Amino acid sequence: MKKRLIFLFLLLFGLAGCTPLPEATMFVHYEYFGEAIPVNEFDYDLLSIIINNPDGSTEVVPLTESMLSAQDILALQEAGTHEIQITYMNFTDSITIALLPTQNEQTEAERIELAGKTLLEPSEETQITATVFPAECSQDVTWSVNNSLASISSTGLVKALGVGEVVIRATSVQTPAVYQELTITVQTQTIPVLEPYYQNAEGLSGTALKTALHQIIRGHQSYSYDFAKTALKETDEDPNNTNNVILFYTGRSQAKSAFGSSGNDWNREHVWAKSHGDFGETKPMGTDLHHLRPTDASVNSTRSNLDFDDGGTKVNDTYGAGSTFCYVDGDSFEPRDEVKGDVARIIFYMAVRYEGGISGEKDLEINDRVNNGANPYMGKASTLLAWNEQDPVDDFERNRNEVIFDYQNNRNPFIDHPEFADMIWGTVFSVSYEKASNYYQQIDLYMPNNKKSDYIFV
Repeated sequence: MKKRLIFLFLLLFGLAGCTPLPEATMFVHYEYFGEAIPVNEFDYDLLSIIINNPDGSTEVVPLTESMLSAQDILALQEAGTHEIQITYMNFTDSITIALLPTQNEQTEAERIELAGKTLLEPSEETQITATVFPAECSQDVTWSVNNSLASISSTGLVKALGVGEVVIRATSVQTPAVYQELTITVQTQTIPVLEPYYQNAEGLSGTALKTALHQIIRGHQSYSYDFAKTALKETDEDPNNTNNVILFYTGRSQAKSAFGSSGNDWNREHVWAKSHGDFGETKPMGTDLHHLRPTDASVNSTRSNLDFDDGGTKVNDTYGAGSTFCYVDGDSFEPRDEVKGDVARIIFYMAVRYEGGISGEKDLEINDRVNNGANPYMGKASTLLAWNEQDPVDDFERNRNEVIFDYQNNRNPFIDHPEFADMIWGTVFSVSYEKASNYYQQIDLYMPNNKKSDYIFV
């Protein structure tokens, strides 16, 4: 009997060895298996471990970092496709997780800049381009026109249909409250007859025009730098409040009495930086009212002696109602949109008014650079020529020219005739000559002396 029991035990044991008992199994569940999600949306809660026991029961175990290697933990913090190994007790499994770059909230548009011809003939077409800032936001805009004198396509192609003024508007798709407008004049072009003040410039362009204008505006009545403070209270008076002046870079109306050097005072800004040529505050260059403007003292300090160009970070200050903003970077300053043309026309005036050869006067020239330092140059010329087109002369600028004419007995030709800028420098600094060629057929190539480059681009 005892031998039979031993035999039965060995038989059962042998059968058990041939047919092992069922074992538990593990697999990893991932909610986005086969899909890619942004890396900032990934979380360990999206993963779980499921244990299937031999008796048919199931256990669900949350995944924790302790089940991953240090290398895999770091990998899940970066975009990419990662093969992750997961270890739990004596179980091991792997899974593929695809992660996309972080999707931040879209940057809101702050402003739009428009560029293109602003003077057309009937049936003429021109392309208007829109640049939305900051650069990382969507560049998509919608286009509209305010009347039937022109049509505009979804890509900004304008076609003139009648004679008169039309306003083109580009609106940010991402931030509909942000838009910019550009006024286009449609007219049949004729050769203009210049008023008597400019009669010696009639029919000229290029170097000849620049020389003729210099002869017309040179030798003006000059005043002390201290007197300029008094004159600016009249030249830049707020038309809506005679006790205030309009600050150039911020558009803010400020009390005339608030002259000083503290942050919110106003002071005298040399738009052509006085260090560019090192003429300081001496007559006539340092006191010429055409390039002195009342400016918020802190913004004046921020601009310092930088050249002008597009781009940079916003200059934080108190701006006038409805004003756009100034921007600055390491080598240039971008004024608010409303005075970009004013800046350009001031710089053009200085480059024509001062040709050297007279005691106390330097030869000032524009060039297509920034970082001009103490050299008698200001840039960036191609940007200034574009600003001259983008921001037309307004009534404030015209009135200022008249007031200064009463003081100095000379005018800024580029306020009276903005087209003169293209006619002098348009072929030098890679700016379209189309507008100037509508008026004159003669083209002279002007290349100032003592430039830092032997090349021009046409």
